[in-house]
Amino acid sequence: MSRHAWAFSDRSPGGYYRDRENGWIFGVCAGLAEFANFRVGTVRIITLICLVLFFWPTVFIYAAIAVLVKEKLSSRACLAESARLDSTRLR
Repeated sequence: MSRHAWAFSDRSPGGYYRDRENGWIFGVCAGLAEFANFRVGTVRIITLICLVLFFWPTVFIYAAIAVLVKEKLSSRACLAESARLDSTRLR
């Protein structure tokens, strides 16, 4: 692995969010992959292996993350939010 692969400076400053746009079910694996700078497929394969080896703990942790972690704003919601902020600044 190259040194750039472990560069965490590209992380979003807000921390860990679920990524529903790139996710399959709740966006937990996609959010974790973006946060840790991994490929989404790698995180999904690790999750499947954990499901086979440690079914109930994996289900519990996945469900807890899906319920407790905030969802990342979609690109459409980000555009709407920035437009709203721009309109309030002009007033």
